[in-house]
Amino acid sequence: MKIKQHKEKLEIIRDIIRETLLGNAALIVLAAMVPVVLVKPWDSMTFIFMGAVCVSFAVILFWLVYIVCLYIGTLVKNIFIRIFAFSIWALSAEGAIIYNMIKILS
Repeated sequence: MKIKQHKEKLEIIRDIIRETLLGNAALIVLAAMVPVVLVKPWDSMTFIFMGAVCVSFAVILFWLVYIVCLYIGTLVKNIFIRIFAFSIWALSAEGAIIYNMIKILS
């Protein structure tokens, strides 16, 4: 019984990693496009393009948060542990995005 329960939890963690991997890659690609656009002079197409990039970034970020909250909810039943696990994920994801943005912009 214990082995099956641990296997199910490991499969949930695997699903979190697998389903957020594409979103993380998309966020990095969108963040890498910002310096390229900032070099060019701004015209109306650039504003439209940057608007689409911002909307895409927000949608992907909200999708990642939803997926992680959904899977952490099935993984852990205690609300305080859910909040703690989500906070760890959010801080590590935010730290990785900020680190990559600093590396790209410098």
